[in-house]
Amino acid sequence: RRGTMESIFSLPASPGLSDVLLNRETPDRCIRQTPIENLSLLTRGSKAESPSELFDSATMQGLIDSLRKIYDVIIIDTPPVLNIPDTPIISRHTDAVLLVVQACRTKQKDALSAKSTLLQVQAAPIGFVLTSVEYHVPRYLYDYYYAQ
Repeated sequence: RRGTMESIFSLPASPGLSDVLLNRETPDRCIRQTPIENLSLLTRGSKAESPSELFDSATMQGLIDSLRKIYDVIIIDTPPVLNIPDTPIISRHTDAVLLVVQACRTKQKDALSAKSTLLQVQAAPIGFVLTSVEYHVPRYLYDYYYAQ
């Protein structure tokens, strides 16, 4: 919906996933190589009327099935689980789900609720990724190990 991968990699948002799902474009015209070797990106595409319906379509499953024949790993970056239905819908098309939680911001009850939501749609949450962790090395340890 409000993708950021295209800005991170300086690629156009359209054409992309929504255009493929609406049969306006083919995947091979929309998948772009990034500056990182062996990393391709399918951006979000044009704004769609009802993205959740597109994600819950046979076309989405067909797209993922065809991409599995080409790519070793497919990562689908989705919105937060609890905000909109997109992530639980998309997760049904995947082999596994990693939940991303932000240190000191994501409440434990929200993380567990997100996991529960995914389990209700038979998704396969395999773990959590903790972001925004600040490491602090006390001064006495820093001096002991690095100041010699």
